[in-house]
Amino acid sequence: MVSLNDVSEEERVLFVQYKSLVYEAIELSKRQYTYEKIIGLIQSSAREYGADFNFATVEEIILRCDVELSSIRTTLILNELEQSKLIIKLGETFADLSESYPDDFPFPFLTEG
Repeated sequence: MVSLNDVSEEERVLFVQYKSLVYEAIELSKRQYTYEKIIGLIQSSAREYGADFNFATVEEIILRCDVELSSIRTTLILNELEQSKLIIKLGETFADLSESYPDDFPFPFLTEG
């Protein structure tokens, strides 16, 4: 197994950046899921209890959530692009480090030598 101590400082920095992007993507995906569920619940409630709803307010809430969702989706796409760039820069070292540090977060190895 390869340790971060076995790679160059540049490779170490790139891998830590990659892992940070992965964690950020996980958090963004959770936010995306939450907004999608909120929108779904609002739409479902509006269909079921429509007569009791102020549809202008419902539309405004959904539009605000949709704007946030669009922002999250764009950020996720850019995040994936950055991850790909880092994987390319790391080359074979990426596979070795990924095997050694599959799911570590927060990164205990940030304090390693």
